[in-house]
Amino acid sequence: MLFIPAILGAATIDALLAQDPRGAAESIHFIGIESYAIGATISAIVGYLSIHILIRLVTTGKFYIFALYCFAIGIATFFLL
Repeated sequence: MLFIPAILGAATIDALLAQDPRGAAESIHFIGIESYAIGATISAIVGYLSIHILIRLVTTGKFYIFALYCFAIGIATFFLL
């Protein structure tokens, strides 16, 4: 459900900029509804699988694996940015 505000926000911005009389519509890359549908579907699947894996880690007592993952991603992000 977290993807819904992002998708609606992007669609709203695209729609508002497309109606701009100053010519901003020419610089917008129009995205079809198919792209939004595919993005929403993939986000829902990945989100469901991620929550399922996280719940399984918690119930089996291996939550430390998630902590190690977060630590590694944090360090990588720190050095890449």
